[in-house]
Amino acid sequence: MTTLEARDIRLTLDGRSVLDGVSLRLRAGEVCGLIGPNGAGKSSLMRILAGLRPPDAGAVTLDGQPLPCPPDAATARRLAYLAQDRDIHWPLTVANVVALGRLPHRGPFRDNGAADRAAVERALAAADCAHLRDRVATTLSGGERARVLLARVLAGEPDILLADEPAASLDPLHQVQVMDLLRTLAGAGAAVLAVLHDLNAAAGWCDRVVMLHAGRVAADGPPADVLEPGLLRTIYGVDIARGTVDGQPVFVARQFP
Repeated sequence: MTTLEARDIRLTLDGRSVLDGVSLRLRAGEVCGLIGPNGAGKSSLMRILAGLRPPDAGAVTLDGQPLPCPPDAATARRLAYLAQDRDIHWPLTVANVVALGRLPHRGPFRDNGAADRAAVERALAAADCAHLRDRVATTLSGGERARVLLARVLAGEPDILLADEPAASLDPLHQVQVMDLLRTLAGAGAAVLAVLHDLNAAAGWCDRVVMLHAGRVAADGPPADVLEPGLLRTIYGVDIARGTVDGQPVFVARQFP
């Protein structure tokens, strides 16, 4: 069973402690939401888990083995990272951008084979951007680019998906589709870690929620336990009311009374 684990991760940037003893274990078959205020260390932790930045202290392991930093080809075939940045700098067609997700599988200087082309088509359909396939990616809207970049990581068919704000800049329909897609991936056996600012998404789609605050894990557990109004008020500095709609939890931020 695929397991990505961080143990006692510490990171200091510009003299400021960004991560202070963070431990997290991500298991196959679960969607784990990573939440917390701006500046809590979420994106820094994601880059360390993806093998894109070494921690100052601590370790990251994949199935018990040290995670290479930067990732080697074998790791890149298993672990995909969707960055918060949605920029696309090269005027490639959408289909060619998505096909880049197959590079770890086909190696350099080789054309996409039948399996690669099929994976690209599945990814385009899953991210609802097949109709954009011939568009130049640099001409797309922010939401369209977000879906194309999601399709690119899906084309790699990873065992582990690390997604930094995957639903940001999307309209409500595509927010729901993306969260449903993350659930489908986990149901097929993938391990998914997603940075989320939408507490309703964390409650509705995540098996588990990890809350970061000031570079430390403030809570880790089922959404119903972590998304507790008193804790949310302490961490976010705002009153967050919790209710239900059709049996589903709903969170609304409001001014302190």
